[in-house]
Amino acid sequence: MNAFRGGGYSHGDARRRLLGPHDAQANRHLFGFANRLPRCETAHEALRVLVMGAGDAGQFLSDMLEADPQRKRDVVAFLDDDMALWGSKIGKIPVFGGRESIAAAVRAFRADEIVIAIRHLDRASINAIVDDCRRVGCQVKYFGDLHEIDRKTPSIGELPLEKLLNRPEIHIDMEAVASSLRTKTVLVTGGAGSIGSELCRQMLTLGARRLAVFDIDENALFDLECELKHSFDPTRFSLSIGSIRDESRVEEVFTAVRPDIVFHAAAHKHVPLMEHNPKEAIRNNVIGTYNVARAAIRHDVEKFVLISTDKAVNPSSVMGATKRVAEMIVRYMDEASQTSFSAVRFGNVLGSQGSVVPLFVRQIERREPVTLTHREITRYFMTIPEAAQLVLESSRIANGSEVFILDMGEPVRIYDLACALIRMAGCVPGEDIPIEIVGLRPGEKMHEELASRFECLHATEHPRIFEVDAQQSCTVNVFAILEKMRSLLALDDDKAVAQAVLDYARSLTRLEFGLDAAAT
Repeated sequence: MNAFRGGGYSHGDARRRLLGPHDAQANRHLFGFANRLPRCETAHEALRVLVMGAGDAGQFLSDMLEADPQRKRDVVAFLDDDMALWGSKIGKIPVFGGRESIAAAVRAFRADEIVIAIRHLDRASINAIVDDCRRVGCQVKYFGDLHEIDRKTPSIGELPLEKLLNRPEIHIDMEAVASSLRTKTVLVTGGAGSIGSELCRQMLTLGARRLAVFDIDENALFDLECELKHSFDPTRFSLSIGSIRDESRVEEVFTAVRPDIVFHAAAHKHVPLMEHNPKEAIRNNVIGTYNVARAAIRHDVEKFVLISTDKAVNPSSVMGATKRVAEMIVRYMDEASQTSFSAVRFGNVLGSQGSVVPLFVRQIERREPVTLTHREITRYFMTIPEAAQLVLESSRIANGSEVFILDMGEPVRIYDLACALIRMAGCVPGEDIPIEIVGLRPGEKMHEELASRFECLHATEHPRIFEVDAQQSCTVNVFAILEKMRSLLALDDDKAVAQAVLDYARSLTRLEFGLDAAAT
């Protein structure tokens, strides 16, 4: 099919619910940020629209806009790379030409806006469309895929950032995941955070019998409660406030909830902050994980899934080091209990709390220079919904002791991400909005890794999920880990603590693979 040829699509109800643009929270991961981007051009009152893509999605959009009583948009022409359509009409609307005709079409039809209504476009093509539209002063919008569209009203929004990043589509057997949850009570720690809250939404949508949310963030819990009450039966979920560092509170929650499955998403995740607060990272990411894992064993939990990070691989930061130690605790607990413990490791999540996307958006809103640590720095990215889906799939296939790695696609250069956001605002990177290189922050890597040189990756039954082969049983004693971590908490020198936890995490990895006789 031609790159710019529209098409029709059909997916199940579960996928529509999970990804539909009119489910506001399913879109929060990214569309909310994109919609806040300011325009460098003045918006018009009555919009004359060119539709890119004359296939099913484009025609559906045209019909919906024509039937809209408010008539805020009028489709004046189609653009499509299928030359056979050029010069013809779809209904009363002409097909003017292909992408190379953008400038001429904007002039000929006095267009204010171009709406892309095509499912599959590579990143280079989308960037070219955005650049062409910027040069002629025309805004670019996006019309969701047919399986993402609420059939009652048109859904036109900013171009989703994942389209600019060329993310491959993920396919999950949602019925199999749903079957694994229907009779289960699930506890999510850190359940009001970006990943945790999306896990909650998806599991309630998929029919989990009961959901318990545990988080320290009072305001985020309140917001999530209001949202879930709007969409789901309130008797199916409960929310509890507290810290995973508080062992007695963790015990109270487990006693009340009696979960079958635990997703442990609670963690301190901000790399520079943890460099300056290493003892808090230890208390939360290491001892907090131990508290939740031990409660899971005491209460005969079937499965425990640790949400880990690519920063745990060859850690260069306190955050990464403490998450690596948490992975080792989980592995030890699996071999010492009947509970199935596993970890899921992945990279950055687009639009998550504290991620680079909202920072860049705020800078663009204020017309400030976009600050970047290094022009060549790269990161792996995944959207919040797809990360949550793969975590649920990993849980379904877990048998115990696994460290799963999600296929994040190709790493993205953050400079390209910044340029994409600036273009989405209708501006020219480096001209309308400067990009400033400010230098790497403490603990920051140039390039992240998903596995160390010691770890062999094996395929699982899902093509986007891999398993780390640890090669041998865990020889690390969890009590030795806790003793070491508590000894670090007694130190007064934060710099010494930060270096010590890094050295210890690296020694645990060497011990795990038989390269050291002991980790001290």
